[in-house]
Amino acid sequence: MTPRNRIEGLAGLAVRTLAPLLGAIVLLGGCASTLTSEVTSFHRLEDGLSGERFVVVPSESQAGSLEFETYAGFVREALVGHGLLDGGIGNRADALRVGMAYSVDSGASVVGPGTRGEVGIGVGAGSGGFSMGGIGIGFGIPIGGTREAAATWRRSLTVTIDRPRATGAERVFEATAVSRGQSAAVTPVMQAMVQAIFRDFPGRNGVTRIVEVPLPAP
Repeated sequence: MTPRNRIEGLAGLAVRTLAPLLGAIVLLGGCASTLTSEVTSFHRLEDGLSGERFVVVPSESQAGSLEFETYAGFVREALVGHGLLDGGIGNRADALRVGMAYSVDSGASVVGPGTRGEVGIGVGAGSGGFSMGGIGIGFGIPIGGTREAAATWRRSLTVTIDRPRATGAERVFEATAVSRGQSAAVTPVMQAMVQAIFRDFPGRNGVTRIVEVPLPAP
């Protein structure tokens, strides 16, 4: 076998050896994104709310907002999924009153580990006179480094449920979800945060839990 043929054979072996690793790297990069939220719930719902009618009531600043109506739709869908009856958006004296509040802080700069990965393949051959010859293959897969400072935003969503009483409304449920990310936009994560709040609804009273929910496709 000539040195050229030996090089080509070893190069093919290197590619076949690295193929599974390259596939794993691509698979990890293409995994569906998820959102992790810290959810804390407080409630007085020993018997649940299944079968009761609710309305989502906007605050004064939310009234007429299309953004609010979109987020309210996520909450309405979640509550219907738990057996409640949807009374729409507005105010009714005979229905549970659902409120929403959401915010994003001003962001903070952080420095964290990098996620860049590289794969390198080197093939070489050399010969000296009639008595020396050699072929070598080298692999390098450096993954790591540091990431430059990036802003991280804290996003918060609170959902409340009040029961109407003759003497005034009684708060029966209150939950807050907090998530962090490198975007100040709340819209892409709002549906996932609502789902996090209503996962295992009403949840353990006074307990903070970590909830991971898939993000909707863009």
